[in-house]
Amino acid sequence: MKIALGRLGWTEDEFYNSTLRAFLLAIRAKDAADRYKENNLAWLFRMHAYFVAMGYAGDKIKNPSELWPHPWDENPQVEQPTTLEDIERMREIFAKWDEMN
Repeated sequence: MKIALGRLGWTEDEFYNSTLRAFLLAIRAKDAADRYKENNLAWLFRMHAYFVAMGYAGDKIKNPSELWPHPWDENPQVEQPTTLEDIERMREIFAKWDEMN
C-alpha cells in the first residue's frame, strides 16, 4: 500500500479497487518512466561533459561515450522471453487475486 499511495500517487480507493494486474502494470510503468528520466539526465550530463572536454582535448575525443560510457550504451536491456510455465503461473495468481476481490 505504501507503494500505491506514495510512489504511484494513488488514493486508498484506487488501491483497494484495483486488481493485482493493474497494480503490477502501474508499478512497471512507473519504473520505466523513472528509468527514462534517469537515462535522459545521464545523457545530458554526458553531453555537457563532452562539450567541456572538447575545449581542452580538441579532436582527441570523437564520441561522448568514450569520455563517459553508460551501461546501456553497449548492452541494451533485452527482456527475456516468457516461458509457458511463467504465463500459467501468472494466470493462476491473477485468478486467485480476482477471486479475492
